[in-house]
Amino acid sequence: MPLVFLSTLTPTNALAAVRFARPTHVSSLRIIPSSLAPFPELQDFSSETEPASFSLEVFFNWQTLPSGNDKPRASNTLLHSTLHYNGEDLEYDIDPDEQLVTRLLILKGQFTSLTLAVYGRDASEPRKQEEAEETAPVQLRVSGPTYEPVPLPTRSLTPLPASLDPSRISDPLTLPRRLLSSTATNMDIIDVIRRNLAFPHASTSEVTLDQVLYSYEIGEDWMQELIEVLEGPLDPGEVTDDALQNINERLLEIVAQSPSPETIGRLLSVLSLHSSVLVDSILPIILDSSLGPSIYPALVDASSSSAVCQHLRRRGLPADLDPPIYQRMNQNIHMWETLRDGFIDMSWISTNIWLPGFLPSVLEALGSSAELSAWPHNLKLKVAVTALLALMSMTTHEGETIGMKARAILEMWLSEPTVVEIMLDALAHPNIKGSLSSGIGEPLMERVKSIASSTTLQQNGLAGHTPVNGHGGTNRIVGDLDSAAAYLTAASKQWPTDGLQQLHASLKAVLSQVTADGDKRPIMHAFWRRNTSAVQCIALVLLEATRQLSDQNWELTDATPARDIVQAAQSSLQILQHMVPEFGILSGMMPLIIRSLVSLLVSLRQPTYATRYSAETSVRVDCEGLVAQLSEMDADGNFVHSGADAILPALLQDSLHWDEGIDPLSRATAAADLLTVLLDVNHGSRARNESWTNQLIAQLPMIHSLLCALDAARSQQLVNIIQDIDDEDFGILDWLVLERLASVKEDAAVGGSDGLKVAKDASQSFADLRVRRSLEFVTSVGPSRLEAFLEPDRPVAAAMAVALWRVWDRPISQAHCMAEQILARPQTDSRLKPVAAAILMANASSKDAGNTIMEVLPQLLPLLTSVQSDVVHKPGQLLRAVGSTIAFLPELEEQITVEWQRGEELSPAYQSRHFPKAQRQGSKGLSKSSWVGKRPNS
Repeated sequence: MPLVFLSTLTPTNALAAVRFARPTHVSSLRIIPSSLAPFPELQDFSSETEPASFSLEVFFNWQTLPSGNDKPRASNTLLHSTLHYNGEDLEYDIDPDEQLVTRLLILKGQFTSLTLAVYGRDASEPRKQEEAEETAPVQLRVSGPTYEPVPLPTRSLTPLPASLDPSRISDPLTLPRRLLSSTATNMDIIDVIRRNLAFPHASTSEVTLDQVLYSYEIGEDWMQELIEVLEGPLDPGEVTDDALQNINERLLEIVAQSPSPETIGRLLSVLSLHSSVLVDSILPIILDSSLGPSIYPALVDASSSSAVCQHLRRRGLPADLDPPIYQRMNQNIHMWETLRDGFIDMSWISTNIWLPGFLPSVLEALGSSAELSAWPHNLKLKVAVTALLALMSMTTHEGETIGMKARAILEMWLSEPTVVEIMLDALAHPNIKGSLSSGIGEPLMERVKSIASSTTLQQNGLAGHTPVNGHGGTNRIVGDLDSAAAYLTAASKQWPTDGLQQLHASLKAVLSQVTADGDKRPIMHAFWRRNTSAVQCIALVLLEATRQLSDQNWELTDATPARDIVQAAQSSLQILQHMVPEFGILSGMMPLIIRSLVSLLVSLRQPTYATRYSAETSVRVDCEGLVAQLSEMDADGNFVHSGADAILPALLQDSLHWDEGIDPLSRATAAADLLTVLLDVNHGSRARNESWTNQLIAQLPMIHSLLCALDAARSQQLVNIIQDIDDEDFGILDWLVLERLASVKEDAAVGGSDGLKVAKDASQSFADLRVRRSLEFVTSVGPSRLEAFLEPDRPVAAAMAVALWRVWDRPISQAHCMAEQILARPQTDSRLKPVAAAILMANASSKDAGNTIMEVLPQLLPLLTSVQSDVVHKPGQLLRAVGSTIAFLPELEEQITVEWQRGEELSPAYQSRHFPKAQRQGSKGLSKSSWVGKRPNS
């Protein structure tokens, strides 16, 4: 995208603005750190962004371009996002699809200077053809509905905490070290990487080095025993002078007998993983042997070790090396030498990072105080992924907890395409693959492959299923399984347009065999073996049925076709429920089935369907049953059905984006219905439940979007799951709470937007629901956690104060309970008490608060002045609430009057803005009688 604005902004009262001369599509913003030359062609331009960390609110007016007209309609709508700048180059996507037009950006934050680059294009100019082709997504060819979707403004999510966000990683070892420090172990992360990833062929033998030294084996058999011991890590205390002398004497005897080159090669490979003490003792014996060039390939691989290269540098390379071998070994020696001198070749490190023992040696050569934040981001991710893989492999009791958290973090990071590529590369390398146990490595590899495959499908378009209207012309033979399978195959490719009777008959024929008694099961098994694609065909029939049902939602005037489609979908569901446990399903079909289930549930929720058929309850039960089956796990915590780990991502994403024509509440609630099914799945063991928990944690941003649809019981269930692995150091739950409070502030403003009354009422209703659900979630974190949030100077306390001011005058029971809890605590953040008092006033409960409100009420006066009136939502109503409170508490009247006479009065500007001229009492502000309420029975 072209650069449309570049400058360093200096704010006035924490505000800065960028105005465009013409209507503009803004695709992204970029905040550039200080002292950086972002564009080589602008040699005189230097960025200046201070301070190093701050939050930035971005507002831009939203205009729309009507079809066929380049002139935008006027709009007063302001869309809002919050960014968190932490000193690194930050690029933030605004509208890559070019659905919004703006002429004004407003920036609000505590910054002294801000270098901002804005990318986009002039909305009044036609888009270049080649640019459109580059950015246009490849989509499945389907017939579009007759309605015109309207884009809904969405609030961008607050980024994950910096320690958990792979896109903002600074020091790649900080997070692994924090995981280690959460236990009593004193292990260093470098030692953990060496012990768990540097020995890919670790022997299961329990023989120790001391036992080998005094073994009765002789010759090459003794060398094999020594290699088995060296295939695992050794404690430094085992490598004594006596042990080294014993090894040297026995090796000299064996080498004189010319052992096989394979055995010598294995010894070289494992020797390169150990300390220089062992290398300097054994390597000269191998090099002095008469084996010659046969050991050079193994020696080349061993030269990736720092200890081996140090020895070769002192001793010198053999004279008869081939040029390629000599060049490779000499390069490694030179690289290790320059690394110890402080010069780092990033490409050399990146190329060799997966080799056994390479990364620990690099980190040790750099020293414990090495700063890795200057490394390229891709290389930092490789280091972090390596460290987390090493933590996953820890086998100690404390290591199980650390490994579980490391896996949860890696699962979360798999949403980043760069991390997926790194993981594919790492897990395919023999060293990493051999180091991880099958119970860890294989499921993780399948998970990464599944995500990579899904990404490829999304980039290239789904192949093999392009439903079009028209009948395939197949013979309608009822009752025969093979004929039914043939018809279902045709229907999955071309949806029948001349009625669904034959489709129903074919589905019924298959379903009757699926649900038959035991004596007919062999017939079904034989049929399925002859028709290996039958399950996939029925899944595609289900997908097409739900698509047809979604289109009928907008076009249908007669209920009969809808009932027929629902019947076909339900029959397909019932067949899949019986067949998937026995015959499985291809992993590539899993997202399609989930999308079908979500679409079906969303369609059933439409008000126009409520009276058209009575099958909604049974269809919902069938959907939930199939999801529960697809999420089944085995005793090791692995999904039984290949590709099932895509259930949660596909569920959450498709449920929120399936059909823009359906109201957002129905979409979110349907998604919450299926999420409830997933939460209710009991996997039967701790290992399987942990694996499922990791799935939930990996999808935290999407789950955040669904919290508005979960009731209090489900919110509590989700909180309990997250708290099981959240040690409060990373603040996963705290982050979600802050997001929910920010959502309260955003949703509270929806009701005041312009628009038609019907649309306004719908948006207000949806916003009220989201506010209630958000506060329910905040209170569901538990009394002790909520008490901690209210402590002075806590970030949650500040966010809670802002959120509650937006809804203080609404009769929301959750807000009322929070206000009572705030005022009941002696130690509470000072920003929370005024809003808590205001909530109780607005809900006519002020006399219940008694002396607490007497103490807090004077704090409300400064909020009513023109200086701070922007803090309060509807300040005029708050003023009337103060008056009604005095009616309940007459002893406050004198106190407030004294405060008022001291000059804490409303400014003339505030009076003119909020009160009619006839109500104003002179030029000095309101008189006491205009804001003091009447006492009861007066």
